[in-house]
Formats: sequence, structure tokens, C-alpha cells
Amino acid sequence: VPLFFQRIFPFAGMGISVLLVIMILIGLFGGSDLFGSGWLRYVLLGIGALIAIIVIYNSFSLFWDSLRTFLDNLL
Repeated sequence: VPLFFQRIFPFAGMGISVLLVIMILIGLFGGSDLFGSGWLRYVLLGIGALIAIIVIYNSFSLFWDSLRTFLDNLL
């Protein structure tokens, strides 16, 4: 489990920082009418889901590569 957390937290930090930058830029350049519309929530939800999929995929691929190397060396 510590290896998994060691792999996932750097990617999760990058994903959270990307979402934070997007939200700050929307807050700076978007008007108040932009936040009243419902489509912005769905766009941010889609971006967040895409980032989550990328983070989980990269974390598991690194984890499985190291597990495969360990098992190859063990056998």
C-alpha cells in the first residue's frame, strides 16, 4: 500500500493543481452570469473526471510495472 500511495500522490497533486488553475482563470475572466448557468458545472465535472482517470491509470500502470519486475526477479 505505501508504494501505491507513493505513486498516486504526485499525480493527484498535479491533477488538483490543474483544476485549481482552471477554476481561478474562470473566476478571473468569467462574469457572474457564467456561474449561474448549469453547463459550467458539467464542464468542470468532465475535466475532473478526465484528470481522475489519467491519475488512476498512470498510478496503476507504474504499480503494475514495478510488481511485474518484482515477480520476474523473484521467479
